[in-house]
Amino acid sequence: MNILSLLMIISFATILIAMAYAQDTALYGEPKGKPSESIERIKPVGYTDKDWKNSDFYFIQTELSPATLYFSKTKTLTFFANMADYGLGAPTFASYIIDNGKSQKIIKSGDEMNPKDMCECWILVWFAGAKGWDNWDSPWVVYLQKRPTTMKLDENGLSFDFADSAGYVALLPLYGYYKPPQKGKEYLSSHGLPSKNIKTWEWSDNLPSNVLARIRYWAMVLREFPIYCEDSFSINRTNDSVIVRQSFQWISINDDWKTPHLKLAPVSPPLAQVSMDKTFPVKF
Repeated sequence: MNILSLLMIISFATILIAMAYAQDTALYGEPKGKPSESIERIKPVGYTDKDWKNSDFYFIQTELSPATLYFSKTKTLTFFANMADYGLGAPTFASYIIDNGKSQKIIKSGDEMNPKDMCECWILVWFAGAKGWDNWDSPWVVYLQKRPTTMKLDENGLSFDFADSAGYVALLPLYGYYKPPQKGKEYLSSHGLPSKNIKTWEWSDNLPSNVLARIRYWAMVLREFPIYCEDSFSINRTNDSVIVRQSFQWISINDDWKTPHLKLAPVSPPLAQVSMDKTFPVKF
């Protein structure tokens, strides 16, 4: 008898022994447990310590918003600084609204900027033709709470001076993770693939209406910045469903331009996506 045959006999014998043993000892009967009638609330964590609100400077990055919220008691702020250390140029253009909302002011890096002319709370910057930005651009919007006394865009970044503290400033990547192409680098359209048709190299003449609408929408949304969400749930065993309740907390930001507030309760992107499928059993 070879080793393989011996191993097969041993394995078969082991199975027979286990089956015989199971008939005598592994009969547990019907389940006797009952589902909990009351589930104790989990004690929330992560928001009990609010000492950070008394700090001179802090920033908030959260999955509840695509923007980063900064708070500073200093009188100066600079964004996109020291980019040359990474082989990249600072933003080449900026834009803001003037003439009581009737006109756009397009600024090239190094040009004079007058904050007294600002009619809305935001400044858009982008990197069309900037050093090191060879293939794609990344437009960002800076949403201010207080009107600066001076501001400038140059090779050192976008800088602001304030009469008092800077207060809250929100920084938003206008198109999220998506990076618009640089001129001549339109990979998607050149290969017959769907393109968002965002051409930042043309913005130096005039911002398209859809770009302005997007910026202004987020200006209202970011006046109510979500910082905390607490989930609670209940189970309806009759119709086999779960009800999830979410309680949010926001930081309300009133700015010098009296921007209207739009308070939103964000939904998880995967849940929002599957809810578009009418066969998925979810209701809001």
